[in-house]
Amino acid sequence: MNSSLGFTQVNFLDARHRGQFNGTEDTGLDPYRVGGSNIPGFKNAPAAELVNDNGQLKSTDEIRQWLYANGYKSDHPVVTICNTGMQASMLAHIISIAVPEISPRVYNGSMKEMELRDPKRISGGRSHLPN
Repeated sequence: MNSSLGFTQVNFLDARHRGQFNGTEDTGLDPYRVGGSNIPGFKNAPAAELVNDNGQLKSTDEIRQWLYANGYKSDHPVVTICNTGMQASMLAHIISIAVPEISPRVYNGSMKEMELRDPKRISGGRSHLPN
């Protein structure tokens, strides 16, 4: 990991579905511009997994357990990302409810901006090629 980006000192959380993160589902990214489906060093923490079958948020304890299971470190700041910012915003809001002592940040441009500004950075996982 590139320590100059702070990957060891920041919780970089990708809020997209696991299939998008891993490249087994359509990522919404141009596979001819990017070489992968995620940014190396980011941890996958899908926001949708924090909603139960009734469409309600899981309990605070369940959310905290889920965060730790997905690589969250309580002594590090949080930055969330997704494709366009919506899932990242949802994840940041849920984290702020479950862990009120931190203030998560959202990378607003998310993966679509990274695809335009620095597509080579999206090099982790598989590149999803359309059928």
